[in-house]
Amino acid sequence: RTHMEFREILQQEYIERLRKNPKYSMRAYANFLGIDSGSLSRLLNGQRKANSQTMEKLSLRLGINFQEIDEQGIRRSTPKDLSLEIFKIISDWQHFAILELIKTDDFINDTNWIASRLGLQNIEARDAIERLKNVDFIEEDKNGKLILKDIHLSTLSQDYTTAALRKLQKCFLEKAITAQEEVEFDDRHQSTLTVAVARDQLPQIKEKINQFRRSLNDFCEAHKSKDQVYNLSLSLYPLTKIKNEER
Repeated sequence: RTHMEFREILQQEYIERLRKNPKYSMRAYANFLGIDSGSLSRLLNGQRKANSQTMEKLSLRLGINFQEIDEQGIRRSTPKDLSLEIFKIISDWQHFAILELIKTDDFINDTNWIASRLGLQNIEARDAIERLKNVDFIEEDKNGKLILKDIHLSTLSQDYTTAALRKLQKCFLEKAITAQEEVEFDDRHQSTLTVAVARDQLPQIKEKINQFRRSLNDFCEAHKSKDQVYNLSLSLYPLTKIKNEER
């Protein structure tokens, strides 16, 4: 495998550990891998290339068979097979947030700034930006400005897309709970509606929700000046148990 492909493996493992424990440090990761933190940082930043001996050593520490990496290309994405990369983009909220953040007036193409604005670890922001570039969702011009490109997600099977969306929706629901505790009331709006309905109304209700979402999106896009990225999650679900004979 190439240095770039192995670097992605190291990054993904570090990100997963950070998600499980936000206090997990680069030093702790380096100690686990058996190298100094400066060398690890340079590997993750692309400032140092890993030779085959280093890749084999670190693979053993990660419990990955180096020969499998070399022959099968674990976690590798090619231009012909981007399904794993697309799945990560759909299922991890930060990718959509970065795409919208690029539209804001004060956007700075700097991973530290992006991470700070979205409450991410620096490596999470860098990993997400690299992935968005890999699938041609964004590009960097000669002046270092990030440019949004046409986005097409129709290459996935329905089952694959559904699994990714379930993961994404769960994440947004969890963030909504956090916002209720941490965001000032004037900066958020969270409300519910409990109402009796007929089940045969559901298609029309869903369509009304979709119409509202499209209308709100058009309203937001039409405004020239943007300085924040928000998420709107609408959940429609029964509070009553649906009887088997009604299904």
